[in-house]
Amino acid sequence: MASLDFIENSSKGYGFFWSNRGYIFQNAIPVIFVAILFSLISVVTGANMSPLREGIVLFPAYAVEAFFLVNLIRFYVYGEAIYIWGKPIPIPQGANKREKIPLPLIPRNISLHAGVAVYLLIKIGATIFLGFLMAKVPDEYLYLGEPSLLLAIVSLIAIYAMLWALRLFWLYVPISLGFSISAFMKKISGIENSLYFVGVFFICSVPCWFLSELSVSLASGILGLHSAAILIVTRIFIESIFYVAVLSILTIAVSAGTYDIMTNTEKNEDKRY
Repeated sequence: MASLDFIENSSKGYGFFWSNRGYIFQNAIPVIFVAILFSLISVVTGANMSPLREGIVLFPAYAVEAFFLVNLIRFYVYGEAIYIWGKPIPIPQGANKREKIPLPLIPRNISLHAGVAVYLLIKIGATIFLGFLMAKVPDEYLYLGEPSLLLAIVSLIAIYAMLWALRLFWLYVPISLGFSISAFMKKISGIENSLYFVGVFFICSVPCWFLSELSVSLASGILGLHSAAILIVTRIFIESIFYVAVLSILTIAVSAGTYDIMTNTEKNEDKRY
C-alpha cells in the first residue's frame, strides 16, 4: 500500500493549483459569485449568528461548491474537463500536463452525482453538529469542578473520536473518483491516517487564511473603508475567493493521496504532477 505523505501531497495540491490557476478560477467564478451572494444574505438576515440557520441559508452555495469540487477531482486525476451548467469547459493547451490513466469501472455521471450527494450530506452533518455544539448550555453544566481522572479519560476519548472522524469529511473524494467508500475506509483505518488529514489541512489552509486576512487589512487601508457595510462586503468578497482557493488546494491534495492508496501507486510512479 502506498503511504500517505501529507507534505508531498500538499505540495502537489499547491503545485497543480498554481500551474492550472487560470482554468480553475475560470470555472470557479460561479462558485465564488454564489458564495458571496449567500454569505451577504446570511449576514443581512443575521443567520450567521447561528450555525444551523447559516447552514440552511448557505445550502445553495454548498450545492454549487460540491459540483465544482467533484469536477475538479476528476480534472486532477483523470484529466477530464470541468463542467459548468452542463457543458464542458475546454482545457487550455498545456494546462494539464499529465499522462492519461485508466478510468474506474463506475461511470462518470454516477460518480459525480454520488460525490455531490456525499459532499452535501457531510455539510449537513457538520452543520447539525456545530448547531448542537454551539447551543446554549445552562450555567450549572459549565462548571466542571476540579480536574479528575474520569474527565481526563473522557477528554482523551473525545479527542481520539474527533481525529478518527476527520477522514469522514473527505469521503466525497473517493466516490467522485469511482472508488468504493468502504474500500477507502479500510485503506485508511489507522489513526496515523487521521493525522495525515490534519497535516494536509493545516499546510494547505493556514497560509491561505493568513493571506486572506492580510488582503482584507490592506484593502481596508488602501481604500480607506470607514463604512461598516462596505467593509463587510469587501471582507466577504476577499474571503470567498480565498475560501474557494483553499477548498481547491485541499481537495487536490487529498485526491492525490486517495488515488495513490486506492491504486497502490508508489511515489516514484506518480506522474500525475
